[in-house]
Amino acid sequence: MKTRVTLLAGQKGTKALHQKYGDAFYCVRYRYDEKSHKQYKTVEIIVSQKDWFPPPARFPKSAIVPLKIGALEKNLQVQVKSLRGRWNPEKKVWYNHAIAQAAVTQLEHNGHKVRFHDLHKEKSDPLLAADEIAKDASLPAAIKVHCDEMTETEGIIIVHPNWWGGYGDVVDLLI
Repeated sequence: MKTRVTLLAGQKGTKALHQKYGDAFYCVRYRYDEKSHKQYKTVEIIVSQKDWFPPPARFPKSAIVPLKIGALEKNLQVQVKSLRGRWNPEKKVWYNHAIAQAAVTQLEHNGHKVRFHDLHKEKSDPLLAADEIAKDASLPAAIKVHCDEMTETEGIIIVHPNWWGGYGDVVDLLI
């Protein structure tokens, strides 16, 4: 049986039902049974009322949680990939660049000045060139910006994928 129309109290077409059931009237539903070829008109009424408080959230609003997407939901998978989502084959869940964005949003909400860098997007090279090894070598401009910012900061948050129990080479560049 399929419900095709639901009308809440006060909507057009509910006046007679509201008169019949009074303030207990909540809604009317028009249901259709394809097997019997019948239409049913059902009324939902309120039979009791008491105070209720929702249970605490399972996760805080700012928490980033794994996202399960069905194997056949290819369009949704493409959308998550376009947002830089990453597939975890062991856990069969997606993780998203939104983890870093959530941290930025919350820190800014708490009044902190945030400097955000996406080392992958900046195409940071994790390899140390031979000419950078010398003590008198000059730092490339991009690395100098990172060093200056790190010396002025109160804290550092690094969001990275887990590669064989550690972070990737690009994060090594920073540390």
